[in-house]
Amino acid sequence: MSFDHEAAAPSGQTKVLESWRKRLRGRNFITCEDIDISAINRELAYVSILSCEGGGQFRFRLAGTGLQAIFGGEARGKTADQIDACRGGAMWAELATRSLLRETPVSGATRLKDGSIHYWLRLPLSSNGVEADMVLCHDRCRRRLRSIRTGLRCGLIFCCGGTGSSCRPELSTASAYPQNAETRWNRRGNRQESGVEPDSCRKSRPIHQ
Repeated sequence: MSFDHEAAAPSGQTKVLESWRKRLRGRNFITCEDIDISAINRELAYVSILSCEGGGQFRFRLAGTGLQAIFGGEARGKTADQIDACRGGAMWAELATRSLLRETPVSGATRLKDGSIHYWLRLPLSSNGVEADMVLCHDRCRRRLRSIRTGLRCGLIFCCGGTGSSCRPELSTASAYPQNAETRWNRRGNRQESGVEPDSCRKSRPIHQ
């Protein structure tokens, strides 16, 4: 993986992840009522909630004010495809679906066209306490403070165990913003071609990590 390993997630994103983990209570997701506002109050401006609709489409049910500069305005009520900054980004589509279906955190860092780094986190969320049907998101964009080693065009994506295990690299993309068709590497480092995640974000079959 050629992404700079020193590009660690912002501390605020780590706080959001740890707050989510503390509210699991034996589950692989939390409910909207479980969100600890006081623990992540400084990060609320960068938090959004995506709800899953038919055809695997996601709609913003909530979007923090800090995201308006990224989205170009208010995102609440819009689908990800209706926002230019989200269109074509895997973190707003198949990777959000992955978090939902597998009921596990998915996070990563992606280099944007202006050279800044987009740190993103996707966490399974439930509206009814029975199954995960929404995604709790945290997104921060930061400009590079110093030059990055060759190969930063790739994004580094992590899949984290919901029970508190450490994150592990899972997927890399060959473009500045992940495309719908991706090249993936399995745990042994062998390259394998694959397409997008399922069109529907409904749980049609069990998925084992």
